[in-house]
Amino acid sequence: MIDLKKLQTESNNLNTKNIDNLDTIDILKLINEEDKIVPKKVESALPQIEALVEELSISMKKGGFSSGHHPLWRFLRSSTPNLI
Repeated sequence: MIDLKKLQTESNNLNTKNIDNLDTIDILKLINEEDKIVPKKVESALPQIEALVEELSISMKKGGFSSGHHPLWRFLRSSTPNLI
């Protein structure tokens, strides 16, 4: 089972800590550079994403996890209260 306590959420980005002091073009360049990081991070996390999807698939085949007792349900509920 996936240890949900080890999942990272968004945190402060040291690369953008002074974004408020930049010119518009420099803000746009910085955002563009940061956006290039996302696909690489997703690619490096594919094994973990696969494990989560597989676990969700197994859970759904067993009747889902909407009872609120499944750890994935509790994690999703706490992480995305407006979506679930």
